[in-house]
Amino acid sequence: MKQFRTVFPIVILIFFIINQSAAQKGRLGLPPTVGISEDRISHTANILNGTPEIIVFSEGDRKKATIHFQTTKALPEAYCYYGIYFSDQKVQTPVFRHYSREGVVADSLNHNITIDLSRLEYPIHDFGENLAKQGGGTVAYKLLLPDPQDAKTHMFTGRFEYRNTNRVVCIVSGPWVDFTAPGQVTISWDTDRESAGILLLDSTQHFSPLNTHHEIIINNIKGTIHHYKVTAVDDSIEVTTPEFRFRMPESGKPFLFAAMSDSRAGYGGAGHNFNGCNFQDLRNLFLDLYSRGAEFAVFAGDLVNGHTTDEHDYIGQLDAWKKAVEPIGHIMPIFEGMGNHDYVLDRWDDPRTNGGIRTDKLFGKSSEEIFAEIFVNPEHDYPEKEHPQAPTYKENAYYFDWGNVRMISLNTNYWWTNFPEDIGGNLQGYIMDNQLDWLKKVLKQAQKDKSIDHIFIFTHEPALPVSGHIYDAMWYSGGDPQMNKDINKNPLNRQHVIDRRDRFLELVAKHDKVRAYITGHEHLYARLLIDSQTPIYPDGSANKKIKPIHEFITGGAGAPYYSLTKENIPWVNAIKAYSCQQHYLLFGVDKLDVYLYVVSGTQAVIEAVKIVENGSITDIPISENTIIIFDR
Repeated sequence: MKQFRTVFPIVILIFFIINQSAAQKGRLGLPPTVGISEDRISHTANILNGTPEIIVFSEGDRKKATIHFQTTKALPEAYCYYGIYFSDQKVQTPVFRHYSREGVVADSLNHNITIDLSRLEYPIHDFGENLAKQGGGTVAYKLLLPDPQDAKTHMFTGRFEYRNTNRVVCIVSGPWVDFTAPGQVTISWDTDRESAGILLLDSTQHFSPLNTHHEIIINNIKGTIHHYKVTAVDDSIEVTTPEFRFRMPESGKPFLFAAMSDSRAGYGGAGHNFNGCNFQDLRNLFLDLYSRGAEFAVFAGDLVNGHTTDEHDYIGQLDAWKKAVEPIGHIMPIFEGMGNHDYVLDRWDDPRTNGGIRTDKLFGKSSEEIFAEIFVNPEHDYPEKEHPQAPTYKENAYYFDWGNVRMISLNTNYWWTNFPEDIGGNLQGYIMDNQLDWLKKVLKQAQKDKSIDHIFIFTHEPALPVSGHIYDAMWYSGGDPQMNKDINKNPLNRQHVIDRRDRFLELVAKHDKVRAYITGHEHLYARLLIDSQTPIYPDGSANKKIKPIHEFITGGAGAPYYSLTKENIPWVNAIKAYSCQQHYLLFGVDKLDVYLYVVSGTQAVIEAVKIVENGSITDIPISENTIIIFDR
């Protein structure tokens, strides 16, 4: 007899499955009832097996390095581009100057590429003679792994540090600047070996003990513009980053912020499918939003492909996303939220369904816990867990204030399972009780706070989808039992989804400072204006409690594009604009007015609209030339 991972008897599970018509929510919100750990199946797309090993050595009068790495499948000859960083760049991106190839004929699981470091030290290639002065420096590399069988070229990037013919400590991620509480900044970075850390912020030093991961929290930071750099100390070697600067919120001044979502892997070659994310398009969007003067960015989920059963694969994908945005993460805060793809799973075969049973990781760290370890987000206030066995909301549901704006991150993919009414856990797009109560508290605080004029909510799942996700999100085909099935393929009435969506919309409507909720999930841009006349039910009726509010769907950060649905949706006339182009949203806040600029991946403005005028929701086309540009 199989064991089950729950304290609830199996007879309760059977009772709920038989009585779905009487209790449609079933086990939703209860700990998942699943098979034993040993019966789990593996599902991963991981290609790189572990972290590349780099050995620096001399060969005659040449300095060289060999990059050794293993792949999970036999692949043909790999290539490597390598180069340096220019010390005078405000935005630090690697500049590749040379290449090397593996020089093998047969496909292999083991790969070795040797690169010639001495070529980087040639006077014509050594910018500012930095390598010559210190006998080495930081080397960036890009591995390209052709995979003819899957019509792909896999790409991986990294960096290492050398002095003469020795490899030394390297800052391999960061530094990152993040705002984690009112008046608080966290500077974080990672090194490839244990080292002590020094942060020089303006003229004050702060220290971090021996470790590979470093986070230094600075409280009560004053002023607007700040300069910093970090140093890794390993024995007698000190490796220091260039100096970066960041901007703190400035009371009473206009400012810009950016929002986007859905950067999981796309099509078009190696840079578009970089270990689960669209590295190339994501980086270009971030470079553009920074150049236009955004002070911070929010990302509403689906950073990566995810849906792997391998924790190391999941961490590697999130690390790839961080590498894409890192040049901007040095100099402005990025606030990340979770989407339906940002998950590491446990999975079991089940004859009742083709995809088997899938749950947020139960045997090991949950997706939410790993997400909090990888990213630095506000943690001063977040919802209570929905159950003692449920995951944490720490650093995936949070809020922060910037000037006269409150930004609230919701997790609409919390504790996910694919059949929650049958096995437990939670449904994609369903906001659970504790998080809804927490939202109510945070909205009430902001409504009373005279320094807050505008509230924006960002989350992954749209309340009113318009494209490929009308069958889920907060809609599920209106809860229609004929369109929703339980694990046994019986009709399932999901009216509870509509009821919970209504509670969310009605809660938002009670607080007239809420201007919009910003979502992703659907890979397009759509702007909806919703009010008490907007049909939001299958019969075409409206909800009279809903006050005017914008819904922005901004799923254009690199995932494969969608178009508008051809299905009939009740709120079709509420769609004011849409585009299939890759894009991000740029909001301009000037006291009681808010402007929206939708910027494409080709740096053109798709549309420009005034969405708030003198504290009231509006919908007025404006000139794209009104974008405020800050002096960086």
